[in-house]
Amino acid sequence: MTSHAIERPSLGELETPALLLDRARMQSNIERMQRHVSALGCAFRPHVKTSKSVPVVRAQLAAGAQAITVSTLKEAEQFFDAGIRDILYAVALAPNKIAHAFALRARGCDLAVIVDSMPAAAAIV
Repeated sequence: MTSHAIERPSLGELETPALLLDRARMQSNIERMQRHVSALGCAFRPHVKTSKSVPVVRAQLAAGAQAITVSTLKEAEQFFDAGIRDILYAVALAPNKIAHAFALRARGCDLAVIVDSMPAAAAIV
């Protein structure tokens, strides 16, 4: 019988960036956070800029998160392309980002944006 085991690289040999994840701990943390937020009567919209991982975000949604929050429109695209529609772009929408935000909405993304001034709000109405 031959072994098909794949030798794991040492930490120093890993290509970076790399996600090293203890799934049981992650799931426990997700469930604990969701219980806490649910006990407060709040809908949870986790910020996904740290994990940037579709499987991690799917686990958060499966645990009860209602939607997600992103820091970049590229992140919004990544998660929308993975089937997640309800997304908050948590950075004030700059004029040079308006076309990209509208393009995502035109594709069916339920993208909510934040503005920091009346002129910025007028530019997107």
